[in-house]
Amino acid sequence: MTDGPKSKSQFAPVDEQLDLLMRGAVDLVTEGLAQVRRALHGQASSSAAGLRHCLARLEELIKVQQDADEVGQLREALLAEIAGLDSLEQLREQPLFEAQYLEVSGRYPDLDDRRLIYEIIRRMINKVVTDLTETTQRNLNKLSPDSIDDIRNAGQRMVGFSDEIAEQHLSLKQFLNQHLYKHEQKLAMTRQVQVVLEELFATFMGDAQQMPAEFASAAESGDEANRARIVTDYIAGMTDRYAFAEHERILD
Repeated sequence: MTDGPKSKSQFAPVDEQLDLLMRGAVDLVTEGLAQVRRALHGQASSSAAGLRHCLARLEELIKVQQDADEVGQLREALLAEIAGLDSLEQLREQPLFEAQYLEVSGRYPDLDDRRLIYEIIRRMINKVVTDLTETTQRNLNKLSPDSIDDIRNAGQRMVGFSDEIAEQHLSLKQFLNQHLYKHEQKLAMTRQVQVVLEELFATFMGDAQQMPAEFASAAESGDEANRARIVTDYIAGMTDRYAFAEHERILD
């Protein structure tokens, strides 16, 4: 696993930068934020240790200038990412994850955390899909159906996982439901997205000209139900990033 950057070489001590700030040579927060961003583009983004190092630097900057919005936003993003990497150890308690973790980490011991997780997920998907197709084929071979009625009257599902993978798959789903889908950070983001979409919808319903010309023209050519459908279609085609950008452009 790749370690994060070393503090002595990565960031100048705060006292030194404060001295430079007093002499007008550098803006501490601006330069400090630039240093963190450079670190995140390098090795710091590859491990929880590196991310925590950058987080500690941001905490220092916030003490100097508490109203630095950009620093605070980056801090929140880092906290969310660190929480995700910390979940790795919890995930290892799940047999479906652990089996692939041991295989990948044993074969590629130098992978950073992110690439390790991506490869594990890829192999987990392959594992469950392969098990599903092979188990289904075994069930069909055992039954040897001649018609759809044979399938309906079989008394069991033909398509499904083996007992072992079914148990592991259910356990993982329960874990993710508790620790990811219902995690407070995830719920907070969901609430934020809901607000953004609701406000965009209300804005476009009130002023169709805020949308691109083809959507605006279509929305204004019919009744309110037609406008609602056009606005919904327009919003549904947005990526998350674009929806937030449009919200900021129009309402912020």
